[in-house]
Amino acid sequence: MNFDWLSSPILDFGNYQLALGQLLTSTIILILSFFISKVLRNSITKLAERHNKDNISQVYAFTRFVHYLMVLFGIIIALSVIGIDMSKLAIIAGAL
Repeated sequence: MNFDWLSSPILDFGNYQLALGQLLTSTIILILSFFISKVLRNSITKLAERHNKDNISQVYAFTRFVHYLMVLFGIIIALSVIGIDMSKLAIIAGAL
């Protein structure tokens, strides 16, 4: 099969080109990060309910933290796949 259309640029900004394959891959990575986050949250909640039912608010807070962490990792990986240099974002975040 010929998949040359995946490497054809769909956006062109100076010396940066975004290909359809990069966009599709980053979208799949984001969807997977949300799915993995949901599976982890459900697993942690079920495990906590079996062992101790008193600290539901702590479990909720922890599962939200896990969710945000997984989504953040997904976004960082997706941006790397697209071709955005993460070192530039680290410099900006460090300045804040």
